[in-house]
Amino acid sequence: MKPQDFLIGIRDFFAVLVPGAVLLMLLQLPGEPLTSNSGTLAIVGLAIAAYLLGSVADRLGSLLDLPLDPIVRAEWVPLTKKAHARQREAEKCQQQLIDGCKPCVELDADVPLSPRMFWWDHLRLSCPAAIQELDRIEGTQKLFRSLTAAFLLGAMATNFGYVQASGWPFAASQRPITALLLLACLSAILYAIGRFAFRAALFRLAVAYCIQQRSGRGDR
Repeated sequence: MKPQDFLIGIRDFFAVLVPGAVLLMLLQLPGEPLTSNSGTLAIVGLAIAAYLLGSVADRLGSLLDLPLDPIVRAEWVPLTKKAHARQREAEKCQQQLIDGCKPCVELDADVPLSPRMFWWDHLRLSCPAAIQELDRIEGTQKLFRSLTAAFLLGAMATNFGYVQASGWPFAASQRPITALLLLACLSAILYAIGRFAFRAALFRLAVAYCIQQRSGRGDR
């Protein structure tokens, strides 16, 4: 096993490690406080605990996609009008790319390709600059998705007496559960906004990529 096998990408960092560290602080697990004199084993143990808790928060936060995805794809939502217009253009570009690959590639007509997944994969293989922007947007939105679950879990722990209300971040609040629920709602709203932004950015970059390729200035 090589050291690079342990590399944490930007999406894992924002979606798992940071929310896990927040949840770890919310739960206030027993033990000595982490200082500059703490041993390497203690730091590694906290990092592993944060990663495990963040993984739980990430999985629970993904449940937000179930009610949100139909809204993001709905054409009656004002925030999605531009994204749908860009999606239609991206679908035309997608079909042109597929037609250009025939007869080398034969696709099953009974299994239509999702424009979102097609362009996500194609840009990842062909346009690192676009993927860098998309990874940034996705990392931010998944951070708020996981934080939503982390704050809800913190509120549950507070309700059942597992968290001391005098500790972080409750020192300035007489109603820690209410504060945590408000933070969870705010995180969910910011996640929804990021979800809309990601979809719009994906199709915008897809169309821009096609225009660049047609102009003859694309990478060869």
